[in-house]
Amino acid sequence: MLWTLLTCMSSVTFVAMALVTAREVRAGIGGFLIAILIGVALAIGNFFWLAKFANAAEQRPRSYAEAFRERVLRVVYLGAGMWIFGAAFLSHWITTRILSLFA
Repeated sequence: MLWTLLTCMSSVTFVAMALVTAREVRAGIGGFLIAILIGVALAIGNFFWLAKFANAAEQRPRSYAEAFRERVLRVVYLGAGMWIFGAAFLSHWITTRILSLFA
């Protein structure tokens, strides 16, 4: 449940930050549509790759002790929480670069 929440939050962050960036650069309707497309594409990719990462993080340490698996999952959850900030920065950077091409 926590993993789904973190994944959804980081995916929504991509879309929200793309829209904030479009507003900052004072894009028109076309710019907002491009920003939405960028945000949705990044969010879908984010959701897909985080699901693959979660599966790998869960499957790999199965042969290790329970305490080690718990530490690994704590680090994975912490990393996913920090990725939300990375997603905001990445979305802002990519959207700014692409919108500047069309301005």
